[in-house]
Amino acid sequence: MESMRNIMQRSAQRLRRTFAKATTPREQITQALEATLRRASQHTQNAIVFVVEIDEFQALHRYYSGQDLTLILKILEDRLNGALLSRDMVRRLDGGQYAIVICPLRAYTQEDILVIAGQIQRLISVPVILAETQAKVTASVGCAVMKTEALPSGNAALEAARIALMEALSKGPSGLRLYVAQMGERAEMRRALGKDARAAMASGAIQAFFQPQISLCTKEVSGFEALARWQHDDRGLISPAEFLPVLEEAGMMRALGQTMLRDALAALQGWDRQGLKVPQVSVNMCGEELRHPDITHDIKAQLDQFEIKPNRLVIEVLETVYVGDMTDPIILNLNAISKLGCHIDLDDFGTGHTSIKSVRNFAVNRIKIDRSFIVDVDRDAEQQQIVKTILSMANNLAVDTLAEGVETDGEVAHLVKSGCGHAQGFAIARPLPVAEAYAWIKSHMMPPIPASISQRLQ
Repeated sequence: MESMRNIMQRSAQRLRRTFAKATTPREQITQALEATLRRASQHTQNAIVFVVEIDEFQALHRYYSGQDLTLILKILEDRLNGALLSRDMVRRLDGGQYAIVICPLRAYTQEDILVIAGQIQRLISVPVILAETQAKVTASVGCAVMKTEALPSGNAALEAARIALMEALSKGPSGLRLYVAQMGERAEMRRALGKDARAAMASGAIQAFFQPQISLCTKEVSGFEALARWQHDDRGLISPAEFLPVLEEAGMMRALGQTMLRDALAALQGWDRQGLKVPQVSVNMCGEELRHPDITHDIKAQLDQFEIKPNRLVIEVLETVYVGDMTDPIILNLNAISKLGCHIDLDDFGTGHTSIKSVRNFAVNRIKIDRSFIVDVDRDAEQQQIVKTILSMANNLAVDTLAEGVETDGEVAHLVKSGCGHAQGFAIARPLPVAEAYAWIKSHMMPPIPASISQRLQ
């Protein structure tokens, strides 16, 4: 009887011949998958494919030089190869993604596959030692187990693992998901939503709503934040948490940013013409937008078109985007935007990795204290200490502050007492369409009717 070693060697040789003519890592993976599927069908086994993605890869890309990043990715690939058998395969795909094909000689249970996925994550999480530092990364994993009776194509198997990965990534860092049919249905819904989103962008169905920001010292309107909202013909108002990832997958975030900027400046111009006092308007921008070489030119062109002074436009940047050194394209563009005269808000402060040095050295005018530190701040001593520390740091750096997600009068009262500069949230107002924002500003500007007069009017 032929030995198990010989069977394994012949299997590995067949796989090498299978993808020898392939030109890209994806082609090599899909061809190896098809060979594995054919072999699995003869031995009632399952074919298994993992797609692994380094968490927050764009931040890693910004932080490390090209040479260091290439070394990190190669070391991780070597680790994965070293942990697998000769008949298995690892190939790096786009960006920080790897595909892994497992060619089992027996049927693997779901528990077996979860164990392998966990091993993959642990291998990647071991720090990579560089010349002067250590790179610490984590990874999310999507996995597809292709039943022999289904016998799909290699592309279908790889796509199933990619769909599982997308679900894993949506749950946060170090996510892990195994593909099930419902995931494919959800992916199809996302694709349909993406098609609708393109049409909605073109028709103006995705537009800016405006959430007021007030000064906690004077109680006057200090600005508005422009927030993307989609009024769908059939589904009504779609949550940004649902459609923003769709736009990102479709490469439409820059187009969305341009729409938000245009809507925001048009609203500010309209309020000015109506005699309403709104000092500034804030627009969120993602890393993709801020990395674009024309971003400063685009902003200046829009400001000129609507005759708005630059100091009345605030660019909001997530703290997780604001990483890198002075040579990073995002930092260079933010400094150029600041020199233009626009203000910079650092959003979700306290949830990322921004250091005090970063706030001091880069063009930050105001930090927005994340909602997670504001909830129950009037009753929770630990929350109070965190907010006190942030406010003290901001005061020492001469940086303004805004608390976001303020939902109760008690939270407002505590923030006033603590010396926070500004606030926004449901306790003040929900995001409003531009016409309703106009009415809210007018009502907020009107002084309350004295009780003595109110009684005579009844």
